[in-house]
Formats: sequence, C-alpha cells, structure tokens
Amino acid sequence: MSRIPRIRRFALAALALSTSIALFRGDVAQALVIRGDDYLYRGGASAALYRYRLALRLDPRAESAADHFIFAALERRSPGDLNAAVRIADSFLLQSGSNATILADRALCLLIERRYRAAEIDFERSAAISASVQQYVFAGWAARHQGRDGDAKRLWHDALRLSPANAAARRALASLNR
Repeated sequence: MSRIPRIRRFALAALALSTSIALFRGDVAQALVIRGDDYLYRGGASAALYRYRLALRLDPRAESAADHFIFAALERRSPGDLNAAVRIADSFLLQSGSNATILADRALCLLIERRYRAAEIDFERSAAISASVQQYVFAGWAARHQGRDGDAKRLWHDALRLSPANAAARRALASLNR
C-alpha cells in the first residue's frame, strides 16, 4: 500500500474542515452565545458582546445571538454599544425579515436614544406580529413622548382590544385626561 501524498492529505483535511464548518456553523454560534451568557453573568459584558458578535459572524441569522447582544448593550447603556445594537438589529432584520423580538429590542435601544418616532414604529410592528399588549403600550408611550396624543390613544386602545383588563393601557389612557 502506498502512502498518500502530503498535498492530498492537506486537501482532504481542508475539505473536512470546510464541510464541518458548514455543517456545524449554527451549533458553534450557539455555543458562543452560551459562552457569552456566562461572561455576562460574571460581569464581563465586553467579553460577552465579543462572543455574541462572533456568533453573528458565523451565523447572521442567529436570533439568540442578536437578542443577547442587544440585551447586553441595553444593560451597559453606552452610546457606542447602543449604536452597535441598533446596527446589529438592522442587519438581522434585513437578513431574516420581520422578527417581533428583535424589533422590540431595537425599539428599546431607540427609546433610550430618544428616537421616539423610530421606537414607536418598531414597537407597533412588533405588536402587530406578536399581538403583544405590552408592545402596543410601549408604542403608545413613544407616541406620547412626541406629543402625538391621538396616535398614543389609538395604540393604547389597540392594547385594550387584545386585553380589555390591561392595567398599563388603562393607566396610560387615564394619563391623557390629566
């Protein structure tokens, strides 16, 4: 039996490696998210953000990586992290279409940045996708911060259509009469 030439062994190894990367890309991305969560739990937000960003490079459609990155950025509340979170949400939504969770996450970042109109749009889109009373209430408050009380009232009524006993929507409507 003859030996396999070195170049052929390297080619086979490269083929095996590239095949495994293609097959296990999602699993490796999820492992990076879990590792990032571990860092975040121990107070290492920078290390966690790095892991989440790597996970998104491996699998740009990894919802958990995008969601966890945005959450960690919201926790830190630094302008740079919030801008990065909005960019990651933008990229994720472009590739994966409408996603209620990522829309709501991006809306929270926009709310902190006082970009109320954009936050209202995202909250309302998230609410329409998920039928979330909470997202309609948040959208209403974003409209109210812009002085658009008519839209706020409409959004809070949308919330009450989904859940007539919702205390947050009722209190929000009552705040209009003060």
